[in-house]
Amino acid sequence: MLHSVFIALTLALHPTVHVTYAEDETKVEVSFAVENVPSNLKPGAKVDLKRIDARSVTGSGQVAVTTTVIAQSLVVDSVDVTDKPKSPEEAVKVGLRVTKKQAAMIEKLKALRITVRESDSAGNFKTSKKPVPLMLELSK
Repeated sequence: MLHSVFIALTLALHPTVHVTYAEDETKVEVSFAVENVPSNLKPGAKVDLKRIDARSVTGSGQVAVTTTVIAQSLVVDSVDVTDKPKSPEEAVKVGLRVTKKQAAMIEKLKALRITVRESDSAGNFKTSKKPVPLMLELSK
């Protein structure tokens, strides 16, 4: 308890404290849709990065999501919510503290484009190329 009070006082007295990275760590910035980020996400939280493989909505409005874990227990460095993003998938930018190996893997994943087939309310289908959808979940 005393240790956490000391840290809080140190941060309050020295607001220019910068995050230092281990020698093999770096920061990578990843964009997400608002619904793919926990609403209570804050810097310092530990999260799991997941790729969304499939998302479907039932007639009753239930959303089913199939995911694959990309990396676990990543530390959130920054969270930036954009007011007017270019696309819904770029609404939240999250800085993650990762190893250099993880950063390379995440950068490759961000560069990939997938073909997405979506339907509108009239039942018409539209096919387009989009970035691989990613999501964050708080680590357990």
